Amino acid sequence: MKPSRLFVFCLSFFVFFLTILGVKAAVNQLTNLPSLYITTKNNQSITSKEYYVEAVLEMTATDTTGLYNDTAQIKGRGNSSWGMAKKPYRLKLRDDFHFMGMPAKDNAWVLLANHADKTLMRNALAFEIGKACQMYYTPAYRYLDVVLNGKYIGNYMATDQVERNKNRVDLEKLTFENTALPDISGGYLLEIDGFANNETDTTQEGNPIWFTGWGGYSSKVTVKYPDNDDMNHFQMDYISAHYSAFESAVKNFVVGVTDTSKLTKYLDLKSFARWYIAFELTANPDGIWSIYVKKNRNDDKFYFGPLWDNDISFGNCNRIYSVANDGRNESIMVKCFSNGSVRSMIEKILSIPEVRRTICIEWYDIYPGLENKLLHVIDSLATTLDASQERNFSNSVWPVLGTVVYNELTPRYTYEAEVAFLRGYMDDRYDFVDQYIRSLVDDPKALFTPEPDRYYLLQCLNGKYLYAEPYEDGYRLAASTTFPADSASARFEVVMTKKYFQEAVYYLRNEAYNGFVYIDSVGQFIPLDAEKKTMFTLYDSPNDGSKPDNYFGLVSAQTPPALANLGLDANSSNSTNVVAWSTSNKKAQREYRFIDAGKLITALNRTVKEPQVNLAGKVLSGQGVLTLQQVPAGLRIRVYGLDGRLAATAMTDGYDTVLTLPAGVYIVVAGNERVKVMVR
Repeated sequence: MKPSRLFVFCLSFFVFFLTILGVKAAVNQLTNLPSLYITTKNNQSITSKEYYVEAVLEMTATDTTGLYNDTAQIKGRGNSSWGMAKKPYRLKLRDDFHFMGMPAKDNAWVLLANHADKTLMRNALAFEIGKACQMYYTPAYRYLDVVLNGKYIGNYMATDQVERNKNRVDLEKLTFENTALPDISGGYLLEIDGFANNETDTTQEGNPIWFTGWGGYSSKVTVKYPDNDDMNHFQMDYISAHYSAFESAVKNFVVGVTDTSKLTKYLDLKSFARWYIAFELTANPDGIWSIYVKKNRNDDKFYFGPLWDNDISFGNCNRIYSVANDGRNESIMVKCFSNGSVRSMIEKILSIPEVRRTICIEWYDIYPGLENKLLHVIDSLATTLDASQERNFSNSVWPVLGTVVYNELTPRYTYEAEVAFLRGYMDDRYDFVDQYIRSLVDDPKALFTPEPDRYYLLQCLNGKYLYAEPYEDGYRLAASTTFPADSASARFEVVMTKKYFQEAVYYLRNEAYNGFVYIDSVGQFIPLDAEKKTMFTLYDSPNDGSKPDNYFGLVSAQTPPALANLGLDANSSNSTNVVAWSTSNKKAQREYRFIDAGKLITALNRTVKEPQVNLAGKVLSGQGVLTLQQVPAGLRIRVYGLDGRLAATAMTDGYDTVLTLPAGVYIVVAGNERVKVMVR
């Protein structure tokens, strides 16, 4: 009986493995980085991106976490990078493994050569930006020295293969049998891919599948998951139609006419905003040539990310930039390469006000402390890579310092000069992106700014004053034209919080009963509560008429939706009846003015106390903004100019508190703490 082909293959590979182990050279750690020794069968060269070569991997490092010493397969990878002298590779390990201790347990890994990037760190810096932008996934990475068939071939960056994995792109599993809803709806990983029509056949893994969107932009899109041999034509029809519906939603959107929900049915605004911010920070000319997006099961939205392929980012491309203009002070959308009409599609999305506002809101959340963090990443990586880069750029390996590689803008003669350029570029780029994003929308101004430590009367357009009265076992909001306006029950503390690019929000606390106005139902009396409070926004009253133009409607900003957009209705049919009614129909009995009623006196029995805080290291200043980081919720912040005038006030909510201020020197007051800061 003849042995099976599988048996013969396994036996021959086992003999090969033993032979390698018997004659291998010493496996030494070459620098402070882990060293990877790759020995191919018969010392075979790696010349193809389609066909794997059998190999044995051996690793050594001071830290032995995640070192792989076993059989594997290796082939080439990349598009433009595959044509360079120093080649990138893809590894397929024998078994799933946490390679070099990275989070994903998988057998597919990538070795990036970074040959076009003489800092060797642009991809790593982009990944750190992706993490700082809290994208849904950013590839992990580790640096190492690589020896191939006994020859040192340079410094490499090991990283994830972008694919489905719970610690990579977390998607539902699709099988060939999934042909109907809801299973067929996900998950999918797509690449809006300028190279889609150049994808080549591979007998080992099947034909890459791609399609052209027909919703108006003709995007070329490669399906990265499911794998082609696991994908049926029903799934291809479904995802190509769904992507084309996304294109159509963008193409047919008319600002000021189309409801934003038509777009957000298919586009997750938050992930798009964070992808776009990262795209601008990296200044990647290839950023829209290749865009990864995912779609989950039972979810119509596409989620943008992760970042990939950033070796010509950060001013490292002479095809679109020059020495006089290396792109650090202009939007990357001005000159980036486009995949068909993809640039037009992204520009259309960026023209939509709600998208621009979301970008600004997400930037406000991301930017505090980001500049220093990214500069620290560069400094830290330069130290980590120093010994390895010396070997990499040595005369016997890759002596390319001072010469142009690929589309490099300006060659420099030392590694230190390359890193210094990148550091300066990142420093300037951060400042530009900060100013540019702030210019996308106008920061809405607060309609009313209450003075701190003051009480206010709220007088309705129908002449009534709001006040609090006992009701059952608590208190409720009431209104009357005859109620004595100097009574404590008619005085309210008005606290405002203003976050960057968002409307100011307010809450009301009554002096006499030390409770907050709290809407808990529709069309019912409005109670006071010792802890719960309704946040309100304001609208300018259209009903002022001949009265002073300082009346405002108070609109609940509360969730759930049933309690949103409600106002305080001082109904004229009942002298004390104040109930929660919709403000969609703006009426005089739902609009008020704020009348100064004297200095706020904290009652001895006040149940709501401000937390104590040490402001040391928590107050940061930037371009036109002041940020309080990691300050507990419920703390009243007051900011004064040096002339003693109040410049801003806010109530902290447990997250970073950001105040917009003109340039100047200010005193920040929180409880008994005072800090002097300068805003640029």
